[in-house]
Amino acid sequence: MAALAGKKCDFYVTAGASVPMTNEAMTDIAAAGYPARTTYAVTNAVKRYFDPATALVIQQSLDSGGSWNPVTPDLVQAGLIQFVTPRQLSPLAQLRVSSGSYLPYARVGGGHEWGLNPAVAILESTEFMQTSKHHVSTSTDEGTFAVKRYWLDDTMRAVLGGRMVVIAFLDATTQPAGPRYEFLAMLKDAPHKQPVVGLIEEDLNFEIDGDVSFLAA
Repeated sequence: MAALAGKKCDFYVTAGASVPMTNEAMTDIAAAGYPARTTYAVTNAVKRYFDPATALVIQQSLDSGGSWNPVTPDLVQAGLIQFVTPRQLSPLAQLRVSSGSYLPYARVGGGHEWGLNPAVAILESTEFMQTSKHHVSTSTDEGTFAVKRYWLDDTMRAVLGGRMVVIAFLDATTQPAGPRYEFLAMLKDAPHKQPVVGLIEEDLNFEIDGDVSFLAA
């Protein structure tokens, strides 16, 4: 991928009540950088972010849509599902959301800088008599996401503590496609700055809740 200009970045968040969906088609997103037939997202980009508070039922068809049966993904993330073993090649397996809910998402205006700091908790696990080296164990994925934005309204402060999907675009010129990071996060704080000379600003600081997904397209 070529170097990108920061001015092409942007960020979106999910907002509002989730919306039920039934028998929603899914697409293999190998073009986004994943192994073929392992990773799927809802075809309709408007509905691609799952409500984690609602049960998600996935079905697959191995006979070109003639019949459908429940299947359990190995991993469910904010806007995609993954399988360790590739799905059937011929006839090509089809996937769909049998039932679940999606979270509508929208652009957050005023942003002019964001920083993503994904991390993993590394815990000391050295025992007595293990003197040759440190022993550690990895725990849950975590991290932070911070945004500097010009204050436009009270929308973001009003959702402090809320759990949402954050979509951080590296190039938003082709959104809803385009290189981006997607993850669940909670808005931790939103300090305001009111300079005498300058624009009022609002900093948004998020705690990442789970895995961070990168999609190249």
